[in-house]
Amino acid sequence: MTTDTDAPSRPQPGEGIDDSSDATRARVGEHRHLITGSAVLVIGAAVQALGGAVFWLIAANVDAKSVVGTGTALFTSVNFVTYVAGLGLPVSLARFAVGRSDDADTIYTWSMLATVVAAAAIGAAYLGFLSLVHPPSTEPLFAAGG
Repeated sequence: MTTDTDAPSRPQPGEGIDDSSDATRARVGEHRHLITGSAVLVIGAAVQALGGAVFWLIAANVDAKSVVGTGTALFTSVNFVTYVAGLGLPVSLARFAVGRSDDADTIYTWSMLATVVAAAAIGAAYLGFLSLVHPPSTEPLFAAGG
């Protein structure tokens, strides 16, 4: 049977933790690149989202609903193909591209090569699929003066 005196004592709040501003700055300084990179990614996503919303609002007021609907469908399908063809490269780069070793360079080079080959193959397959589903039109893409 253990008593309270036999058990290891728990640290009291604030005890054993160095909350001094120097220690906090040192901890943040060690991970500054992560904080900066995350902030840049979040700001970039926000700018893209706002820019896309403004673009589609303007497009919806300028052109016919059917044209805007076709544009959004095309944009969404191209984004999906890009995502699939990327093979997770953006995630792996964020995770593993911080190294400057020969191994990191080799992994980066092979992943880029695999992604380019996969993107070309998947893009060609997608274009082939589109030509089967929706044969090319003989109408001009943009009507002059219309």
